[in-house]
This record gives sequence, structure tokens and C-alpha cells, in this order.
Amino acid sequence: MCKLIEANPDSVFNLRKICQIYNSNTLDRIEPLRASTIISRLYQKGKLTRTKTQLKGGYLYSSNNKDKLNSIYDNYLLPYDFENRGEIIKLLTKNKFEILRTDQEISNHKDISAFLAMNVAFLMCDGHLRKNLQQINYFFNQKDDAELFKKYFLSVFNEEKLSLTHHSSCFRIGICNKSLAMLFNSLGVPTGNKVYKPFLVPEWIYYGPDNIKLTFLSTIYGNEGSKPQDNKFRIQFVLSKTKDFVPNLLEFLNQVRSMLNHFGISTSHIQLRKQKGRAFCGRFYIKGKDNLIKFYNEIGFLYASEKQEVLESLVLNGKS
Repeated sequence: MCKLIEANPDSVFNLRKICQIYNSNTLDRIEPLRASTIISRLYQKGKLTRTKTQLKGGYLYSSNNKDKLNSIYDNYLLPYDFENRGEIIKLLTKNKFEILRTDQEISNHKDISAFLAMNVAFLMCDGHLRKNLQQINYFFNQKDDAELFKKYFLSVFNEEKLSLTHHSSCFRIGICNKSLAMLFNSLGVPTGNKVYKPFLVPEWIYYGPDNIKLTFLSTIYGNEGSKPQDNKFRIQFVLSKTKDFVPNLLEFLNQVRSMLNHFGISTSHIQLRKQKGRAFCGRFYIKGKDNLIKFYNEIGFLYASEKQEVLESLVLNGKS
């Protein structure tokens, strides 16, 4: 196998391809496990270079063609035509984050601040501010979560009229109060269809006390985070934007990753993908048992009891 690789120094291959080439050029046959061991040893000795992460077919390797590997990897990260391609790739692969300061100006009003942070997070994700600011909507999968939210909301704004209805397989809480909608808008929530609107984590949350950061994270993960599946220690977070606002999408996702990093939770780089007829979606993952245990202990899924139950079962029992 070593001679075969050395004879083709500019070739790019994955494990499956090198096995096929070897088996078609020799009388012997090599199994993937043995080939993987040989390739790993060659890589560790500096005889091979490889892509920075695994692609769909695993790592790609080459003896000499590092430029080709980098080109394939860049195209895997961003297989679309963007003028500011270099900057977008930097946002996709960002792995160093600032140390978040913690402003204390609002620390004397922690309960109200956490309540407002929860609303801002919800309305940035599964909630909605009407473009004319005439209505506020929150959407839930479970009725118990909607009722719990309603109870909390009325404990702060006890004069509000909240409607709870069920339609299209979800529960909706609606509020008709323009003044309240204007308040949430002034705190950083966009109006209308958020796929067409840029927004970032407001500074009063991003640099706020830790309880506010945690409330924001717990709410957006309750909205847009995925529950662990197939007994895998992995949680996905995904949001969508049109092409014009992809840089804003990636900046927002990196803010979320930075906040998770603040609490000792590491994340994957961002994947940017587009489905036919739909906007671009950016996603990243929290992976690994230690990370999910930290997530469970510190953050969790707020107002998403079905996700929280799966996470709890996985962390406590090893089953999802």
C-alpha cells in the first residue's frame, strides 16, 4: 500500500478508494480496518496529509497534493457562490472566542431581566412579532409547556390577555398589545419574517449576568435545538436566512457558540447548507458525553419538555 501511495503522490483518496485501487492492482486483498491502520500510521509519521475534518466519505488523504485537499475542503464548507467567500469560511470555521465580560448594571433586577431575555430568545426563534407590531405569538409542541409559559408570563405582566389555541399540530399563545411588542422590538427582536431580517444577540444579554445568558441559551435551544437521537451524545442547533443575510446568520451562530464556550461547552464548526427552494440554513453541534452533561446541568431545553426528557434519559441512563 505504501508503494502504491508513493507512486501516485498527487492523487487524493479516501479509505474506500485506496482499498479499491489496492485490490484491483494486486493479488492480495486488504480489508478496510487494516487499510485504516496503515493510513493512520502514515499520517502520524507525516507521510500523508489529510482534510481538516471528515467529509461525507470520511477523511481525504494525499501524499503531496495539499492544495487539492484544501480546495476540496473549502468547497465542502461552502459549496455556493459568494463574493465574500473568504470571510464566510472564516465565520464557518471560527474556533476562538472572546472572553465574555459580564456587565452588572441590571443585576439588581435579575428576575425581570431573565424574563425579558426569555421573551427575546423565544421571539427570535419560534415566536413572532407581527410586522405592524399588533400581535405577539409564541409556539409550543406541548400544551403543558404552553400553560407553564403562560403562568410565568402572567406572574410578571398580570394584566395581559393571553390566548392559548391549538392548530397545525402546535399550541400558540397570542398577545395583542402594541406597546409590549414595541418593548420587545426595542430589546432586539426583529419584526416580520426573520429569514429576511438580520439580528444578533443583544449586548445586554451577550454581556449580561450569567443567569441572563443561561436563560437566553435555554430558550433558544428549547426552540431550535434538536433532541439527542439514536442514543448519540449530540445536539444540533439550526437557523435559516436568505443568501443576503448569510454573514449575519453566521455571526449570530458564532455568538451562540461563544456563549456556550463561556460555560465550558465546546461546539463543532458551522455547516452552511441550502435545500432546493429554501433559504440557507446554518447548523452546528454540541457533541460528546461531557459536553451534553454540562449542557444538561447548566442549560437544558426550556419550554420543550419532550426534548428535555430525552436529554435527561440519555444523560442519566445512557438512552435517548
